[in-house]
Amino acid sequence: MYSDMSGTVTVTEACAPVSVTTNPSGSSICAGAATSMSVVLAGSPPYTYQWQYYNGATWVSVSNGAPAGSVYTGATTNSLSISGIANAGTYQYQCFVTNCSGNSNSQSTAATVTVNAIPTITGTTSNSRCGTGTVVLGATASAGIINWYAAPTGGSSLGTGGSFTTPSLSTTTTYYVDATNSGCTTATRTAVTATINTIPTISGTTPGSRCGTGTVVLGATASAGIINWYAAPTGGSSLGTGGSFTTPSLSTTTTYYVDATNNGCTTATRTAVTATVNSLPVVNAGTDQSIPNGTSTTLTGSVTGTGPFTYSWTPAAQVTSPSNVTTTTVNLSATTVFTLTATSTSTICVNSDQVTVNVTVVL
Repeated sequence: MYSDMSGTVTVTEACAPVSVTTNPSGSSICAGAATSMSVVLAGSPPYTYQWQYYNGATWVSVSNGAPAGSVYTGATTNSLSISGIANAGTYQYQCFVTNCSGNSNSQSTAATVTVNAIPTITGTTSNSRCGTGTVVLGATASAGIINWYAAPTGGSSLGTGGSFTTPSLSTTTTYYVDATNSGCTTATRTAVTATINTIPTISGTTPGSRCGTGTVVLGATASAGIINWYAAPTGGSSLGTGGSFTTPSLSTTTTYYVDATNNGCTTATRTAVTATVNSLPVVNAGTDQSIPNGTSTTLTGSVTGTGPFTYSWTPAAQVTSPSNVTTTTVNLSATTVFTLTATSTSTICVNSDQVTVNVTVVL
């Protein structure tokens, strides 16, 4: 208070020093997220504010990029907004304040911002099965709890953990995983596929047959995949692959078996395919004969085996009944070799035998 020469009295109010009555509060955020803090002051306004960051060695005025990625607003106000900090860790901030034309100052206590790393899915294990059933899927994360979902966004968690067993599936289905750690969740979900492979079926077979010893060509078709041939209904090694299979030389009827494999899935049971070996007719054209020139004789043949049979004598012009098993020759003037051929009408197997009729000249 003072008085001038005119007697006017001027009263000057004393400046009350500044003090921090409410200190800033710390927070926990995910990397790249935003937070804020503020102070409340007492004392005579106006105030000046300067927010500071502890860089590990000293307190410095906040500036964008310190620490890495940080962006600040309100650095010279009572409220500081912080965003974009890229790296996990703890970061300290305080507010330095003045008033009374800079003649009084104070500072808040330090507030700690904890930045938590956003976890990542580091690996996934898709899986498959043959036919309807459950599938076990897997995933790993950099940290935290793994969550499983039925959709790439939204929906409730189906389960947690590094392993997830699907419900029974009949078609290929994609699931999705993310990870949560300290309240931070991966930005996007990662797909993990449960593949259901159709079990192939043998859709058709072609048996084969032959007359007498030798090879037989068999066939099979499948809904998909590779056809495998075996000598037994279970076990044993594959004899060959493909829709056609040629047997080794066989003397008796033999059954082979086929299955099909596609995408690692094999038909539940093998299907039989038979190679039938039919016996040849046993043909006997009779005993060689000698007759005088210009005479005839009877050719008495016989056939055994799986009948009925048809018969054929050649040369047909030299016999009276070429389609009978027993026939008579015409009058012969030269030695002739006759062939009796028998065909089984049930197996279509054919065999033949020869007999010689020698014609002698009577002097």
